[in-house]
Amino acid sequence: MCARFVVLCRKLGLFTRAVVAIDGSKFKAVNNRDKNYTVAKVIGRIEQVDASIARYLRALDRVVRRVDPPRPGGEQAIRLSPFDQLIFAAHVGISLAHFMNGRYEEAAAAARRAIQSNPGSACRP
Repeated sequence: MCARFVVLCRKLGLFTRAVVAIDGSKFKAVNNRDKNYTVAKVIGRIEQVDASIARYLRALDRVVRRVDPPRPGGEQAIRLSPFDQLIFAAHVGISLAHFMNGRYEEAAAAARRAIQSNPGSACRP
């Protein structure tokens, strides 16, 4: 109904500029920095996420290539950023390194930690 009313007012030439109030109501505009997204902010955030992913992929690559000893890169990634959403990748790398060295119990334990640290995973115990 409101849209039809606005169209009617425009046809009658009652609006000459942008309309802000409806029925005398006043609306406060809130431009909170945390909820204000500009193209530059979105691009910056994408770059941050890409850098974080690249860091974890490098750590995973180091862990997998450095099979013996199996854990330094993954443990360092976990220690440096224990609450990161992609921390499961370090646990997966540790698990793969143990598995490649025939340490199956340790590989299973690291795999469990990877699953626990990634609640959205399709792999559930």
